[in-house]
Amino acid sequence: MPPCLWGRNRSLLNEQDNQVYLSLTLPWSSQRQVSYSMQHDSNGRMNQTATLYNRPSDKTSWSLGVGQQRDDSQEGMLLNGNIQTITPYGQGNANLSMLSQQYKNLGLSWYGSFTATRYGAAFHQNMAEKRAATDDRYRGCGGSAC
Repeated sequence: MPPCLWGRNRSLLNEQDNQVYLSLTLPWSSQRQVSYSMQHDSNGRMNQTATLYNRPSDKTSWSLGVGQQRDDSQEGMLLNGNIQTITPYGQGNANLSMLSQQYKNLGLSWYGSFTATRYGAAFHQNMAEKRAATDDRYRGCGGSAC
């Protein structure tokens, strides 16, 4: 991926703001890459982050980033991470973001389905194809889900 470098000058409410942004991504292997991004403006704000992305399998990926954020009066270390996985029971995601002395954020999500019948119950992937549910209506109730 080629490096990205851009700058801009904008004026808002009689305040001038000049910004520069740099992004660089390097493949580490067929499943990994390392990236660096930096943003700096004329008001003294700066944010820079180095991130490792990894995809150990077709069903799992994760990233871990560390960086620094600075403005006029404060400076802090930034840590963020994310993991996503697909299982027979659904898709899960967990993410963490922390900026020292300012905030900590943890997010968890699950995308899947739960079906219960008189024969049992199970978690499973969502049935994304609407046609499957529609076809059962016209065929009658011959399957094991009835």
